[in-house]
Amino acid sequence: LGPVFGIKGGAAGGGHAHVQVLAALSPWPEDVRRVLVSDGPVAIYSGMLPSVISGMIPGVNSEIDLASLAARTGWEYIKGRVTSISGLHQTITYEQCEDPTGAERILPYSILSVDVGSASKPFMSPHALDAEALPGAIVVRTRPIEKLLGKLESFEVARVGISIVRVVIVGGGAAGVELAFNIDARFHHTLPGSKII
Repeated sequence: LGPVFGIKGGAAGGGHAHVQVLAALSPWPEDVRRVLVSDGPVAIYSGMLPSVISGMIPGVNSEIDLASLAARTGWEYIKGRVTSISGLHQTITYEQCEDPTGAERILPYSILSVDVGSASKPFMSPHALDAEALPGAIVVRTRPIEKLLGKLESFEVARVGISIVRVVIVGGGAAGVELAFNIDARFHHTLPGSKII
């Protein structure tokens, strides 16, 4: 067998789905090269993020140190951004993050695990009101997830002293409901002078 790669599409990385892959494949023979390619050294475990948002647990508790995890489970960690995958040639192409030349490198694989992650797109409907253009309005997308907490903190700095803060959560699944409760709890603490609706 050749190398085994855990990657995350164009965003590259070891999302929390790959935490299980690394652990499950850790007992493989030592002559099997296992490589995790990620453009960031930390993955955020989304299942814990609502508790971080509400302030119940510190943010560091939701972070997964990918280099450390890879080392503990017998994987090689490459900090890089995957730019393409060739199923025909069984190769991935990536840019090493620390390489100032931006030169692309190619790695062959026998087995490939792809953790594509997700990203939120802005409303693009021509008939939709662009909420971001409204005075005093801000749209905070939950993806990429590693930027969510920083966006909420920036929102709080901008809204200190505002009498009414209206929060709308788009998406009524379990994650949306959990997020609504935890944002409400957070804003009651971080924006004490505001009425949260």
